[in-house]
Amino acid sequence: MHPSFWTPPPVAWRELRGWVDRLQALKEMHQQECNRMEAHLASGQTRLVQDIQIHLDWLNKQIKELECRINDHIDRHPDLKRDAELLRSIPGIGDITIAKVLVYAGDVRRFTNAKALAAFIGVTPRQCVSGSSVQRQNDDESNWTQRAAPRAVYA
Repeated sequence: MHPSFWTPPPVAWRELRGWVDRLQALKEMHQQECNRMEAHLASGQTRLVQDIQIHLDWLNKQIKELECRINDHIDRHPDLKRDAELLRSIPGIGDITIAKVLVYAGDVRRFTNAKALAAFIGVTPRQCVSGSSVQRQNDDESNWTQRAAPRAVYA
């Protein structure tokens, strides 16, 4: 068996990865600032709360702009747009989750069917069979949740 040579993802995918990673970083900063604000509110430090609120407002603006850039980026690239439309057909999946799945799953056309993609993402139950016993693992024990991608998908 000779596996095919690795080829780097197209530039459009790499750019999308950069945008999605940046969005995740901004959202994490936002959560950190919310936690700080809660602590300073509890201790009555109103001046710090005002400064944190200014930063939170800026972060909210940046997050919204970045979400728009991500959607525009996907719309400008036919392969990404086609894959996004396929993913959008899944009930309950939104634009940001679509971008995250595209980034971490890569070219979804490499999967033979939707079941294979769902298994890769880790949203299908798995069974462990050993002799005569069958055990079902929780979703949080799947391969997908043990990597960085699920944090992005479920964040």
